[in-house]
Amino acid sequence: MNKARALLVISVLLCIGAGASRQAQARGTIFLLEGGAGLGVTDSSESAWFWQAAFGVGGKLRGFPPRFYFLVDYSGDELDSTLHSPAGVADRTLVDHLLLFGPRIYLPLNPRIRIYFQGLLGSFWSQSEWLVNSVESYQPSDRGMAGKFSFGLQLRPLKALSIGVGIDRVVFWGREQDPAVAAMTGFGADADDADHTRFGGTVALHF
Repeated sequence: MNKARALLVISVLLCIGAGASRQAQARGTIFLLEGGAGLGVTDSSESAWFWQAAFGVGGKLRGFPPRFYFLVDYSGDELDSTLHSPAGVADRTLVDHLLLFGPRIYLPLNPRIRIYFQGLLGSFWSQSEWLVNSVESYQPSDRGMAGKFSFGLQLRPLKALSIGVGIDRVVFWGREQDPAVAAMTGFGADADDADHTRFGGTVALHF
């Protein structure tokens, strides 16, 4: 039932994006292709780095300043940490992959500068590696749902090019195996669930 609802939501958003595209102004662009990277900080102050790529389709309604896009967004992040507890020391590496879908809204401040908001939902899959006291090794993997909620600023020096900076809040639901290893090895109080805030830059092509 949850999968059916998700497919229904995605279908509705695709229809909205297609409708906006058909009504885009003749001189406007319809598609965007975006890449970016940056650093993140988890809720327990661990650092992570990330990369992302997105494809979007949308447009602008006549007489209405905002532009609307529907995005398909892939991103990955990597977290390396060293945990200490009475059980000893553990080195943990966690790599996440996210495939997310949802809307982005641009609000123009002037002809070349605009802000954007987006809310994306989808799934994640991850692989972590644990080395506990330089002896015990574990490699749990997880799958579940994830969301990314963003705010950013873009400068568009050319019709076909924009550069920007943004802040993302990334949350995960359904991470089970990695926390289970943390609890089993005595590091359950120290290992977080990897929800984090990202700070990064983007470059986008518009066509």
